[in-house]
Amino acid sequence: MAQIVFQKAKPGEIDLAFMKTKYLIGIITAVYLFAFLHFGFWKGAQFGGDSWGYYVHLPSTFLYQDVGDYTECSEAWRVYNPRANDPQSYLYTSSIEKRVVKYPVGVAIMETPFFFVAHVFCLITGVATDGFSWPYMFFVGISSLFYAIWGIWLLLLALKPYFNNETTRLWTGLTIGLATNLFYFSTYTVGMSHPYLFFLYALMLLGIVRFYEQPSTKRAIWVGASAGMISLTRSPEVICVLIPLLWGLNKWTDLRKRGQFILDHYGKIALAVLAFLVMLVPQAFYWKFVSGQWWFNGYQGEQFDWKNPHVLDGIFHYRNGWLIYTPVMAFSLLGIFWLRKYATDARLAILCFLPLHWYIIYSWWCWNYINGLGSRPMVEISALLAFPLAAFLESVWQKRWSRILGGVLLAFFIWLNLFQTWQVSKGLLLSENTNRAYYKAIFGKAKADSNTAIAYFTNEVQPDLVRSGWQKWLHGNQDSLIKVRLLASNDMEDSTRTLFTRELKKSGSFSFRCDDEFSPGCYLELPDSININAGDYLRISVSTYVKANEMTFKHEHLALLAIHVFDVDGKTIFSNQLAASNSTNNETGSFWYTGTANVWGEASYFVRVPQKLKPSDRIKTYLWNPSRQPIYVDDMAVELWRYQ
Repeated sequence: MAQIVFQKAKPGEIDLAFMKTKYLIGIITAVYLFAFLHFGFWKGAQFGGDSWGYYVHLPSTFLYQDVGDYTECSEAWRVYNPRANDPQSYLYTSSIEKRVVKYPVGVAIMETPFFFVAHVFCLITGVATDGFSWPYMFFVGISSLFYAIWGIWLLLLALKPYFNNETTRLWTGLTIGLATNLFYFSTYTVGMSHPYLFFLYALMLLGIVRFYEQPSTKRAIWVGASAGMISLTRSPEVICVLIPLLWGLNKWTDLRKRGQFILDHYGKIALAVLAFLVMLVPQAFYWKFVSGQWWFNGYQGEQFDWKNPHVLDGIFHYRNGWLIYTPVMAFSLLGIFWLRKYATDARLAILCFLPLHWYIIYSWWCWNYINGLGSRPMVEISALLAFPLAAFLESVWQKRWSRILGGVLLAFFIWLNLFQTWQVSKGLLLSENTNRAYYKAIFGKAKADSNTAIAYFTNEVQPDLVRSGWQKWLHGNQDSLIKVRLLASNDMEDSTRTLFTRELKKSGSFSFRCDDEFSPGCYLELPDSININAGDYLRISVSTYVKANEMTFKHEHLALLAIHVFDVDGKTIFSNQLAASNSTNNETGSFWYTGTANVWGEASYFVRVPQKLKPSDRIKTYLWNPSRQPIYVDDMAVELWRYQ
């Protein structure tokens, strides 16, 4: 294990590194606090979802004493959420007929001081002391920010023995604080477990560094208790115990030294284990009270699929992929190669812990973890990955050109993280359901347009009608997308079927009222005279109308304008679909939009043909309406477009 030396300023000297660290923490605190107040998500943070599940332990324990029942607590909650789902739906009933909150108590324990500050504030000011009035939301919400910033401070202290260059440490802290989704979960979606876990990991890492530098009873308890709190806060994080076990091991011969170290300090290590177990006692007592068992699985119906982990999806998918939304952490992965030079003590711990962590978290049934910007369970691990990140930055600072390039890239990633957090707050980015095309269409934009909404539903980047600049040159001066011909149309004029109606129509005498699963559409068997080549575009369009009293306000329930291209054997060549009323008169370009009532409009989109179609291939378009949205359709068409 490397020799670690903690240097302190001499009496009378100013510790410039300490002062700069304070300034950095001050800057991060100012940015976090401004964002926290600006976004204002704290006003309802504990009113639903995971944040509610972690927090509800506090009002139910200290205000209503209805743990295992939660009726009074739920009634108080409903005052602020009269139209919300019954909070009892978040709970499970145990075999002894008590209600169980599936979320562990670790976050609630860490929120407790802020809860009591809010309670005293309410007693003094006369605001309702019901556990859900705005002071509780504010003070408990700000605890996420508090622990995140404290965690950054502890992390900088843990890095100091390995990285003498204070610039490296400061840039590492700034990157973790502002270029990762720690910022998102500390300022916007507050009350989740991840900022608390980030703090606990940083606390444990500092304890590990100092324990191996100079073993003591205090430091042993420090490491064991922090690891226990991590496990109490989020059960899968129990594998954090690998980090202190493997810290400082670099080769197999170190195992003998570690064995001797354990024998020399067995009393201290026993206390660390005891401290770890003591931290788990509150959860065990809670389970015993509500279920009659010392261990109880609160996540009924939710499970790990160990045979089918989504590791690559969890890291690279546009649905909350870790490196898609926190790309700066690619530098951390690269930095693992430099750990041997700068922080060799961390190398084996990271190489063993990180793949196992990926395997566990991405084996969960909901591998994209919704409710966030990027992969939530990687937030806390950024504390550990700060070591290879610092190693990467230390190597970058060695040369002037790489230092400039690195600084520019870090500034870009900080901007990107802050901007995308703002995009989420404005409803422009829904990373849990985003696809490649939508991410590309909305990237860097402060306002959506019609093409971004289409990209969200179709995962198809809409083509430019006129190419310019390098795009024109790249495609051989083919600069204009023009209509070649109409391939098929359906004007909905079949008066013999009951669902064709004269009540409303866009043109002609009839339209079709589609409140079943499928509408009539266009069907085309390609004749020899039509050549549709790879790279051509099909434009699918339809006119739609929705009555005001039949509006659907959930975008996932909208009828879909679908295209299906298949060969003579029925094998699908390609298909796509677009929410029809979302694309009708959608002036804001929002994917949340569900249509304008009592007006006809056209929904249309382009799909790129991936391969040359044969005369035996078939094209079919129709309205697919699995949620039975009442909608009138008219004038459906399929057109062939081509760049010329």
